[in-house]
Amino acid sequence: MATHQMIALKPLSYGGKKLQPGDAFEAKGSYARALVGVKKAKFSEAAVKPAPKPAPKPIAKTLAQPVAKAETPATTEPAPESTAVGGMTTKTYKTRDLKPE
Repeated sequence: MATHQMIALKPLSYGGKKLQPGDAFEAKGSYARALVGVKKAKFSEAAVKPAPKPAPKPIAKTLAQPVAKAETPATTEPAPESTAVGGMTTKTYKTRDLKPE
């Protein structure tokens, strides 16, 4: 969040400090707009300071050796009916009477 240089127009307390008219201070974005809105402060002639960017996250180190994939034997036989995908059988049913064909 950007901070703004402000100048107090009326007595106010901000950030735990008692400010008198003419005192300079820094306020964060939404607070600065609120103080201007209630005419307690005005923006200073100084430029707006952007908030510091957070440090970039470190990139994970790559592995020195690639991970070996587990080999599974390829089978050409179809799975038995009782162990088909999801444990469902391959029988089909008519929707109107739900009886096997």
